[in-house]
Amino acid sequence: MTKLIYSAFVVVVLAIGAVTANSALNDLFASINGDGSNGGGSIYEYTPTGLQTVFASGLSEPRGLAFDYFGNLFVANNAFDEPSQTFKGTIVKITPGGVQSLFATVPGDVFLEGVAFDSSGEPFCYSYR
Repeated sequence: MTKLIYSAFVVVVLAIGAVTANSALNDLFASINGDGSNGGGSIYEYTPTGLQTVFASGLSEPRGLAFDYFGNLFVANNAFDEPSQTFKGTIVKITPGGVQSLFATVPGDVFLEGVAFDSSGEPFCYSYR
């Protein structure tokens, strides 16, 4: 039952992300885990006509896409550290031109689920662990 509830939650989160994560008019951005390995995830951009392109790659279990007022995309990134068996959470900033940079590192063993902006444009992230 818990898996079913979690799956339903994931679908809702994806639907919400589809509504809020639009940079180009009517385009949809989706985060894809890929093979689940560090660096195996990507962000895909879909146009209304169904054209799919890779907007960003080299991410680790990307989650929670959010755009700022300037069109920069922020994504929660989760790298797994094998020796310590912990997750290392970071927030990656991706410019409209696709240039990636580290925006923030979240200390501790956390798995980041998303990024959002408040009404004044300040970013925050949410996680679990």
